[in-house]
Amino acid sequence: QTPSKLFHHPHPQRLRRLHVSLSASERFGMLEHPRLIVQSIAPIRALKNAVHFIYPFHPERAFASPKDYLILPKLGVSLSTDHLDGSLRMYSSRDTKRPLAVVEQMVPDRITCLAQARAKSIVAGSSDGMVSIWELDGAKREVTLSKLLRGHDDAVLCVAASSAWSVVLTGSKDRTAIVWDLNRGTYVRTLRGHDAGVHLVAIDEKTCHLATASGPEVRLWSINGELLACLATSA
Repeated sequence: QTPSKLFHHPHPQRLRRLHVSLSASERFGMLEHPRLIVQSIAPIRALKNAVHFIYPFHPERAFASPKDYLILPKLGVSLSTDHLDGSLRMYSSRDTKRPLAVVEQMVPDRITCLAQARAKSIVAGSSDGMVSIWELDGAKREVTLSKLLRGHDDAVLCVAASSAWSVVLTGSKDRTAIVWDLNRGTYVRTLRGHDAGVHLVAIDEKTCHLATASGPEVRLWSINGELLACLATSA
């Protein structure tokens, strides 16, 4: 017996599976798939010192560095400060063993913190209370001092910078934070009120609100130095 004809048109052509370029977090979403943020059994990389900088430029292969090692991915260089001679050394991202440039006696004392200020400049704090701004040139292998800022009475413990707002914020062991003008390299104002050294500072890139932390206390300030909030954390 001949079967009856069921289809009068040919089947549509199968679609090829396209290469997915989005990261896992963008394809699925962290909220829908919390397993994506569960810590892996084996670490991606173990650093010799505590993690201080995290560089989330490539979510699939994010990387980190300790406080004395600043990586500048767009420039293709990294900076290291933890050396017995007190020097700052610039390395190429392709060769992290041989320095491109070495700046000896960068500051009279020891460098305690670093942050990227602009695409080709950094800001550094030191144990003598100095804040310095440096210009980098990877092609010429040069690190040049641009500004030297004085205002703290004790060691600078932390620093943050915003090129969009042209602001540098430093925290010190003298229990204060200082706002600096990045363009002019000048002092703006001092933020007071903490009972201990300011060990962490941050700048909101959208509002330019300033955050300072000392022990369990976190304070939020306006760019004009007005105290907006004070929070005592549990630890």
